[in-house]
Amino acid sequence: LHMIRPQWDIPIVGISANNSPYYLNTKEGLGEMDILGKATRRAIEKTGRRAVLLASNTLCHLHFHEEPATPEDMSQEHPQNYDGYKWDMRIIDLLRRGRTREVFDLLPQFIEEAFAEIKSGAFTWMFAAMGYPEIPGELHGYGTVIGTGNAVMEWNLVKAGLTRGGGVLARAG
Repeated sequence: LHMIRPQWDIPIVGISANNSPYYLNTKEGLGEMDILGKATRRAIEKTGRRAVLLASNTLCHLHFHEEPATPEDMSQEHPQNYDGYKWDMRIIDLLRRGRTREVFDLLPQFIEEAFAEIKSGAFTWMFAAMGYPEIPGELHGYGTVIGTGNAVMEWNLVKAGLTRGGGVLARAG
């Protein structure tokens, strides 16, 4: 959070769902995150204030299991699994084109084949809180950490004209 707003001068509400999709099957778990996201949206709308939603999880979560001789050696940073990387690029491309429905149709397969950490639910929570907008996401960056796929993306609902009064800006990364 300190990287988004280092001044720490705004109210913050943290929400944790305890990774319920890992305790339930994927469909049930993501369904719970959908419910939580919709409740979050109603709460934001009720306040009439603007809100920023932040969700943190990786895309492909296949990662290296051994540290290089030099810890955190950036020369060793690359996707651990090329098929997982291709999945990441496919999902990012769809998100950049605003094809949200298609992303969520592919989500169970993506989670299964790329061991995508978005199974944890934060991604679904954030999109449910935004109302699953079919607007292009802005990609700020993509990289790997221990071989996993990490994208920083933004959806500005105010700029897209999708909110009245309180607005929502969402970032995933």
